[in-house]
Amino acid sequence: MKRLKYQELGIDIQELAYVLWKKIGILLLCTIIGAGVTGVYTKLFVTPQYQSSAMIYIYGSTASFNSSKLTLSSELTEDYTTLAKSREVMEGVIDKMGFDCTTQELASAISVSHDENSSILMMTATNSDPKVAADIANSVADETAERISEVMNIDKPSTVEDAVVSSSPVSPNLLKNILIGAFAGLVIAAGVIILSFLKDDTIKTSDDVAHYLDTTLLACLPKEKTRK
Repeated sequence: MKRLKYQELGIDIQELAYVLWKKIGILLLCTIIGAGVTGVYTKLFVTPQYQSSAMIYIYGSTASFNSSKLTLSSELTEDYTTLAKSREVMEGVIDKMGFDCTTQELASAISVSHDENSSILMMTATNSDPKVAADIANSVADETAERISEVMNIDKPSTVEDAVVSSSPVSPNLLKNILIGAFAGLVIAAGVIILSFLKDDTIKTSDDVAHYLDTTLLACLPKEKTRK
């Protein structure tokens, strides 16, 4: 028996909650499967990435130092940031490291940051090899210092801190990925269960007759199993 198609049926939140509760075993199983799949994929197929950072001080090598130069260096920090990822700097790092890549590919693995009130530039390199990441960061810092000295006609900025080899990767985040996978498994399973319930317009129980057809049930005949 089909529910009346012309009857407008609202979504009963409590009824949906009851339907999900009856399928709690399936929901938990899908949650565990989602967490397990993403955990295994992250562990076996995602390459860990390491980061190392080197820092240079823009006016660290200037013989005379005053507040005006500090102000000037703060104002020009954005220019220095652009110079740090310029083609000339990237080409210098590629030649020094002996890489077989384009300047765009190398630049995508490097980030340059600075504090708004500071004259220190930080070059951060990301690579699957922690030693290579440290070497790239140091090379970028050195090439950037050289380029700033040439373009700005100032003394070569001094090194504040050399990059060191990182002992732990920055990505992937195994716990985060597992939680995302568990949540995705739960949401997908719940979505399938709710969709199947909403698409099912059959009358299954005597309660459905009163609920969906808005009528009183006079009698029902139990279905007996055929005896052998």
